[in-house]
Amino acid sequence: MLGLQALLSPLTANDGLAVAVSTLAVAALFGPMRRRIQRAVDRRFYRSRYDAQRTLETLANQLRDEVDTDRLTNALRRSAVQTLRPASASVWLREVRR
Repeated sequence: MLGLQALLSPLTANDGLAVAVSTLAVAALFGPMRRRIQRAVDRRFYRSRYDAQRTLETLANQLRDEVDTDRLTNALRRSAVQTLRPASASVWLREVRR
Protein backbone atom coordinates (compact mmCIF):
# COMPACT_ATOMS: atom_id res chain seq x y z
CA MET A 1 0.00 0.00 0.00
CA LEU A 2 2.86 2.37 0.81
CA GLY A 3 4.53 1.44 -2.45
CA LEU A 4 1.35 2.32 -4.34
CA GLN A 5 1.13 5.59 -2.45
CA ALA A 6 4.73 6.45 -3.38
CA LEU A 7 4.04 5.52 -6.98
CA LEU A 8 0.90 7.67 -7.21
CA SER A 9 2.11 10.66 -5.19
CA PRO A 10 3.34 12.59 -8.26
CA LEU A 11 -0.07 12.09 -9.90
CA THR A 12 -2.15 13.06 -6.89
CA ALA A 13 0.06 16.02 -5.92
CA ASN A 14 -1.55 16.19 -2.47
CA ASP A 15 -4.99 16.58 -3.99
CA GLY A 16 -7.44 15.41 -1.31
CA LEU A 17 -10.01 14.06 -3.74
CA ALA A 18 -7.42 12.07 -5.70
CA VAL A 19 -6.02 10.60 -2.49
CA ALA A 20 -9.50 9.62 -1.30
CA VAL A 21 -10.40 8.01 -4.64
CA SER A 22 -7.14 6.07 -4.82
CA THR A 23 -7.59 4.88 -1.22
CA LEU A 24 -11.12 3.67 -1.97
CA ALA A 25 -9.92 1.92 -5.12
CA VAL A 26 -7.18 0.08 -3.21
CA ALA A 27 -9.65 -0.90 -0.47
CA ALA A 28 -12.16 -2.18 -3.05
CA LEU A 29 -9.49 -4.28 -4.78
CA PHE A 30 -8.00 -5.57 -1.53
CA GLY A 31 -11.23 -7.16 -0.18
CA PRO A 32 -11.70 -9.88 -2.82
CA MET A 33 -7.97 -10.55 -2.96
CA ARG A 34 -7.83 -10.97 0.84
CA ARG A 35 -10.75 -13.42 0.81
CA ARG A 36 -9.11 -15.49 -1.93
CA ILE A 37 -5.82 -15.60 -0.03
CA GLN A 38 -7.63 -16.48 3.22
CA ARG A 39 -9.38 -19.43 1.56
CA ALA A 40 -6.05 -20.70 0.22
CA VAL A 41 -4.44 -20.36 3.67
CA ASP A 42 -7.37 -22.12 5.34
CA ARG A 43 -7.19 -24.95 2.81
CA ARG A 44 -3.44 -25.34 3.33
CA PHE A 45 -2.91 -24.77 7.05
CA TYR A 46 -6.33 -25.18 8.67
CA ARG A 47 -7.40 -28.23 6.73
CA SER A 48 -9.67 -29.53 9.49
CA ARG A 49 -11.65 -26.27 9.46
CA TYR A 50 -11.97 -26.40 5.68
CA ASP A 51 -12.97 -30.08 5.75
CA ALA A 52 -15.49 -29.43 8.53
CA GLN A 53 -17.15 -26.73 6.47
CA ARG A 54 -17.40 -29.06 3.46
CA THR A 55 -18.79 -31.86 5.67
CA LEU A 56 -21.45 -29.56 7.09
CA GLU A 57 -22.46 -28.42 3.61
CA THR A 58 -22.80 -32.07 2.55
CA LEU A 59 -24.88 -32.82 5.65
CA ALA A 60 -27.15 -29.84 4.96
CA ASN A 61 -27.80 -31.17 1.46
CA GLN A 62 -28.59 -34.64 2.83
CA LEU A 63 -30.90 -33.22 5.51
CA ARG A 64 -32.82 -31.32 2.86
CA ASP A 65 -33.35 -34.39 0.67
CA GLU A 66 -33.62 -37.28 3.17
CA VAL A 67 -36.87 -38.49 4.73
CA ASP A 68 -35.81 -41.87 6.14
CA THR A 69 -35.05 -41.46 9.86
CA ASP A 70 -32.44 -44.23 10.01
CA ARG A 71 -30.47 -42.90 7.04
CA LEU A 72 -30.76 -39.38 8.42
CA THR A 73 -29.46 -40.51 11.82
CA ASN A 74 -26.52 -42.29 10.21
CA ALA A 75 -25.65 -39.22 8.13
CA LEU A 76 -25.80 -37.00 11.21
CA ARG A 77 -23.62 -39.39 13.24
CA ARG A 78 -21.11 -39.74 10.38
CA SER A 79 -20.83 -35.95 10.02
CA ALA A 80 -20.33 -35.47 13.75
CA VAL A 81 -17.58 -38.09 13.82
CA GLN A 82 -15.82 -36.56 10.80
CA THR A 83 -15.88 -32.99 12.07
CA LEU A 84 -15.58 -33.35 15.85
CA ARG A 85 -13.82 -36.72 16.18
CA PRO A 86 -15.54 -37.65 19.48
CA ALA A 87 -14.76 -40.82 21.42
CA SER A 88 -18.34 -41.96 20.85
CA ALA A 89 -21.44 -40.58 19.20
CA SER A 90 -25.14 -41.28 19.54
CA VAL A 91 -28.29 -39.58 18.35
CA TRP A 92 -31.43 -39.34 20.45
CA LEU A 93 -34.70 -38.68 18.69
CA ARG A 94 -37.82 -37.69 20.53
CA GLU A 95 -40.93 -39.41 19.30
CA VAL A 96 -43.57 -36.98 18.12
CA ARG A 97 -47.08 -37.93 19.20
CA ARG A 98 -50.00 -36.75 17.17
